Amino acid sequence: MNCHQLLSRLKLSNEEFESLQHNVKEKLIVGSDLFLKSTPDELETFLKFVEKTAPYDVVLDALNIAYVAKTTFKDKLYLLSYAVDYFAERELKILVLGRKHMLKWGQQSWRSISKKSFTFFTDNLTQDDPYFITAAILSGSHTDFVSRDLLRGHRFVLKQDKLRNIFQRWQWQHQWKLFSTRRGLKIQSPLKFTPCAQKNNGVWHIPYEAANASAEGKVNDGVPDCATWLCMQPNSKLKS
Repeated sequence: MNCHQLLSRLKLSNEEFESLQHNVKEKLIVGSDLFLKSTPDELETFLKFVEKTAPYDVVLDALNIAYVAKTTFKDKLYLLSYAVDYFAERELKILVLGRKHMLKWGQQSWRSISKKSFTFFTDNLTQDDPYFITAAILSGSHTDFVSRDLLRGHRFVLKQDKLRNIFQRWQWQHQWKLFSTRRGLKIQSPLKFTPCAQKNNGVWHIPYEAANASAEGKVNDGVPDCATWLCMQPNSKLKS
C-alpha cells in the first residue's frame, strides 16, 4: 500500500549546521579527553592541514574501515582501497584519516591510496574519532564521512539537547558504512528521510522492519529500517 505522500527530507538548515560547526571544535576536541592522548602541536598541525586542503566531499575513518576485515593487514588495506576507489570513481575529493602504524601495512597500497586522496595520520595513541568528525564538519555542510562507529560518546559530549539532536541528524544525513557480507563488500549510503514517525497532510508515516528483512550487512544502531513504512490515515482508504 502507498499513500502517495512525501516523507520529510533529512537535511539540516543552514542555521543548524552553522551552530554545529561553531560548537564542534570546542566540544569534541577541547572539551574531550583528547589532550590526554594527543598534543596541542598535533592538533594545530591537523587544523592547518584541514584549512589548507578542505573542503572535501567525503572523509574516511581509515582504521574503522580497515578493521571490518578480521584477518591480515593485506585484507585490511584491500577494504580501505575498495572504499577509496568507490568514491574516487565518482570523482569526489577524499580525505583518508588514519593512524601512523597503518603505514607499515603496505607501502605500495598507500602510494596508490595517496594518489587518489589526501591523507593525514595521527599518532598511534591519539583518539582519532574527534579528528575525522571535525574534518567533516569544518569542511562544510555537503561533506560526508565513512565509518561504522555509532559516535554515541561524541553526542554525549555535546551537553545541550538541541546540539545533540542536530549532531544526530547530521550523522544520519552524512554517514556511509562499509560491510563485508557473504555476497561481497557492501557500501551503505546515508539516510535520505528522517527515521522516525512523522505526520504529513494528516497521514502518519511509521518506519518498521519487515519480518523477512535480512540483518546481513547491517549494524544494530537503533535506527529503524527506512526501506518499509506503515502509512495510516483516519477514516480514509489508502490508494494502492
